Amino acid sequence: MNILVWNYRGAMKPEFRKTVMDLVAWHDPILMVITETRLSGAIGFVGGIWMLWRANRIQVDVLTTTEQEIHALIQVRAHTFNWLISAIYANPRFAERCVLWENLKILASLHNLP
Repeated sequence: MNILVWNYRGAMKPEFRKTVMDLVAWHDPILMVITETRLSGAIGFVGGIWMLWRANRIQVDVLTTTEQEIHALIQVRAHTFNWLISAIYANPRFAERCVLWENLKILASLHNLP
């Protein structure tokens, strides 16, 4: 089971689509996280997280999202186990990172999954 996490810095670049297709063909990920997409909704150079998955291989229930984080419950369709994934792209501003840490503490107190 492969998971790709990639800090791309600009999903609108011309080579982005081909590079993603090549990575997917080579690694066959069930889930891919792309950070720093720099698309609409991003705040300056801060933000932009995508979580992409193969719906035929895993079920993803997104629990919560902010500009800095996506938390989701993953169930592998071929197995009976669940796990939690957190995709993080932390804000460079200290105050915003403090909010992220508080959110992570809350999430940890609510779940005991791997």
